[in-house]
Amino acid sequence: MSSNRPVTFADQPSPDVALTHAPTPPPQINAVPPEAVQLVGLAVDGLAACAREQDPNQRFAGAQLAALRAAAALVAVRSRTSSDPQGMTRGRALNVWQLLARVAPELSEWAAHFHYSEKRTAVAAGTTAVSTREADDTLRDAAKFVAAVARRLGIPSRRLDLTTQWLAVT
Repeated sequence: MSSNRPVTFADQPSPDVALTHAPTPPPQINAVPPEAVQLVGLAVDGLAACAREQDPNQRFAGAQLAALRAAAALVAVRSRTSSDPQGMTRGRALNVWQLLARVAPELSEWAAHFHYSEKRTAVAAGTTAVSTREADDTLRDAAKFVAAVARRLGIPSRRLDLTTQWLAVT
């Protein structure tokens, strides 16, 4: 048996009921906070500066810092939009690389790569030196990582050209 009454769904008012409020607009996509854009910009500028650095230790440290800045930008944005930002720490302090793996699991390999760099700590302490090759490899890795973060945040990125002797930012 069929009824002549129109079918209504739970989220739709019946046609004979007047609307007392306007329909809820779809959720608005938030723009990237200016601080995150600034951090990514500092990372790119830092890559350009450390690429011109003659000392491999300084080049290595600069590349590590650039990657850290980009990671901080993504963590800040993703943790702001997380439904449970307090649940990320579970009572213990986490560093940026650990947080990055939680808020951006697709970048967990990058997080592990930069987090577990024993050389980073030793170079910062001045107890070891890196080779030119290690510094250049770290620079290339950091540039790839910074570009990946910029893409994920939707930040228009400047092209990083690593094919020349120095990193050219255009």
